[in-house]
Amino acid sequence: MKINELPEEVKQYALDYYLGNEIGSDQYRDAQPMSGLDAAEAFFGWTAANMTAGLTPEHIEMLRELRDWIDAIIEDSTNSTTESSELQQMGHAALAETGMTVAANMYPGVNALEPVLTRSFNALWDAGQLPAGYDAEFLMECYEDDKKARNEQ
Repeated sequence: MKINELPEEVKQYALDYYLGNEIGSDQYRDAQPMSGLDAAEAFFGWTAANMTAGLTPEHIEMLRELRDWIDAIIEDSTNSTTESSELQQMGHAALAETGMTVAANMYPGVNALEPVLTRSFNALWDAGQLPAGYDAEFLMECYEDDKKARNEQ
C-alpha cells in the first residue's frame, strides 16, 4: 500500500508524530533552522515550484508561512542576551567567553514553524512520500501500538 492510500487517521497520526518530534522536543533547538528549510525545500520540490511558469496559490502561502517563521526567529533571537552572568546561569558559560548571543527563548520561532511543516508534510504525503528520516512501516507500527494502548485503557 502506498503512503497516500493509507487511511486518513494514519495520516493524522503521522502528522502529529512528525510535528511533535520537530517542534515539541529539543529536536527543534538542535535542528533549526535547517530542518524547517529542508521541509520547505521538499515542499517546493515535490510541488514543482517554478518561478518561470508561475507560482500557485499554495506556493505563495508557503512563502508567507516561511516569512512569518523567519520573522518570528529574528524577533525571538534579537530578544537575546550577551551578559556573561546571564549566559552562565543559562548553562552557556562557553558562549559567554565568545561574545555570542543566545536567544532568550530557547526555541525561537517555534510556534510559527508548524504551518510550514504541515504544508510540507501534506504535499509529501499526497506525492506518496514522507519527510526525510521517517519511514512508513515505523509510523504504522507506532500508530498500531498507540491504538492498541488506547483500547486497553
